[in-house]
Amino acid sequence: MYLLKLGGSVITQKDKMCTLRKDVLSRLVREIAEVMRKDRELIIVHGAGSFGHLRAKKAGVHLGLRDLDGEEKRIHERILAMAHVQADVRRLNLSVCEQLENVGVPCFSIAPASVGLMRGGRLVHFDMEAFRHSLGLGMVPVSFGDVLLDESMGFSICSGDQILLELAREFHPEKVIFLSDVDGIYDRDPKTHGDARLLPHLTPSDIEELSLSGKEGDVTGAMYGKMGEAVEMAKTGARVIFLNGLVEGRLPRFFEDEDSVPHTTLEEAR
Repeated sequence: MYLLKLGGSVITQKDKMCTLRKDVLSRLVREIAEVMRKDRELIIVHGAGSFGHLRAKKAGVHLGLRDLDGEEKRIHERILAMAHVQADVRRLNLSVCEQLENVGVPCFSIAPASVGLMRGGRLVHFDMEAFRHSLGLGMVPVSFGDVLLDESMGFSICSGDQILLELAREFHPEKVIFLSDVDGIYDRDPKTHGDARLLPHLTPSDIEELSLSGKEGDVTGAMYGKMGEAVEMAKTGARVIFLNGLVEGRLPRFFEDEDSVPHTTLEEAR
């Protein structure tokens, strides 16, 4: 069993509202189809990218209703913005599923808002039955970052990484693979530091020690936002892999020979 995260920074142009990187997505689904020819069991989760983050940030969707103090007009505007974000991420999910089906990968879309519930911005319930049954049919479940109902905030954003963590706890995958726009985890942000060094192997203890030393911003660079969830995934026994999804062929080459491509592995023991 493998979990695969298609980062929003890979499949969308994150600075352009609702803009798909069609060429990248088309290439990635062909690579996924190639990987699956070996009868590997797979669940895919994709980020929202510019189909979720830009509108959500502008409208304050991530705050739910907790900052509005009963102001009816602002509550209505926030709820309407939430509905727009939901519609946008579903359009992205439809594009991902259509591309997968075009290359012969039968997929089953699972909207987190239909199977999950949040409290204070964290998942407190996530029904796994749709994942189990679609896997049993030989399909690839495809889920995504979404806006969910929240018991304390009205609604809140559930990241794809939170979903991956719940899936890792449930299915105990061999590997969780993050496809992002950098080669892995660096000692400094490689987008702003030309001398940043790729860290090929890490353990949860490494991350926690570096975080306690106050270096977390430099340690992980653009990937730091994923580290809390990734550490917990590694604690389930999975090997958590960070690969560059913007470089053609990285994913299938990794499955053929891990040492042939740059990446970072996060796992309990080396």
